[in-house]
Amino acid sequence: MIPPVQQESEDEGNQNHLHDQVGPLTYEDEGAIGMLARGVAHDFNNLLTTILGFAEIIKQDLPHESPNQKRLDEIIHSGERGAALTKQLLYYSNDHQPIFKALNFSDALLPFIPELTHILGSQMELKADIKIDDTKVWAGISHIKQLLGQLANYCRENNNATGMLRIEGKIIENSELPEAFFSKQNADRYVHIALQSSYERISHIVRPENMLVPTQINDKTLGLSIATSIVKAHNGYFESYADAERGTCFHVYLPALSEGDEEKVKLNQTNTTSGNKEMILVVEDDKKIQRLTAKVLEQLNYQVITSGNMFNAIQMMRSNKDRIKLVIVNTILPDCNGFELAELLTQFKTDLKILYTSAENPEEFDCNMDLSSSTNFLPKPFTEERLGHMVDRLLKAKT
Repeated sequence: MIPPVQQESEDEGNQNHLHDQVGPLTYEDEGAIGMLARGVAHDFNNLLTTILGFAEIIKQDLPHESPNQKRLDEIIHSGERGAALTKQLLYYSNDHQPIFKALNFSDALLPFIPELTHILGSQMELKADIKIDDTKVWAGISHIKQLLGQLANYCRENNNATGMLRIEGKIIENSELPEAFFSKQNADRYVHIALQSSYERISHIVRPENMLVPTQINDKTLGLSIATSIVKAHNGYFESYADAERGTCFHVYLPALSEGDEEKVKLNQTNTTSGNKEMILVVEDDKKIQRLTAKVLEQLNYQVITSGNMFNAIQMMRSNKDRIKLVIVNTILPDCNGFELAELLTQFKTDLKILYTSAENPEEFDCNMDLSSSTNFLPKPFTEERLGHMVDRLLKAKT
């Protein structure tokens, strides 16, 4: 057996040799990786929709004292972890629809800081100074952890796994934002996270203007591409600088929630209400997701008819146009896309409500609608509660 130290050295040597052979990623390489990530994530999102959906239904049907409740909790927990991993894949392909919540940033960040030591290794020191208190942001905890992990790993690679990484966190007013972001500010206050690596000990993080010869980092490596996408998804701002004397420096600015914002968040988390026997047409080519969606809606007191293709959906609409109130349609079908089908169906009924579902990124759709933050787009995998809430809201909305 190779001793641990020798094994680690040999592994690093093999990695360096592989890096020398392959070289840095080109834009073509990144595009190919993005396409692969998108394809894998699309299939997994469909699988996870079925697994999580039926697990939740079984859990509701079982007696509360059943020992299988805990087993189902483990299935659901594992499925949610799988969904989080899929979203991480989609960040690089720029194909994501993250589920956020009002997150106490300090509570989320502090327990994760020690985990960064595993990324940095034994030869790089970590210092943290977090002064964020109880401030909340609209964010996903797994995304924030991945952001910090990617930046810490970049600092480690840039420093050859030696020296120090210092992390600082504080709350700033919008007037303290860098000048480049003045015209873009979207909040009164921001959570400011700064990371700086150095070959020597540093007592505080410097601003770019205090660097000797600051250079903006335009590196297009996978890690920084993911980090940039995460910050963008959180409506935040991102700076990266480096010089030979001061090392690498990252600044992340995320909008902090105000009291009014938190009230809006609470209103968006209202419980799903039951239907009143309204008829819903579900057009979904994946039979398992089709059955799951129908079962959930029937439990919520809706009438459901289903179809797996354009031709059959048109026939159903022609026969039930006076009764169908809402169509739930997958954006990708075997014989057309969901937007084309919706346009055909609304010719039978002009006030017809449409809810689009997809495992794809809405920004990639070839349509004239902006679905990135739309009230009639439901990304996969979705929960029973989320589906019911969106159906209820659409049916009650004025045409």
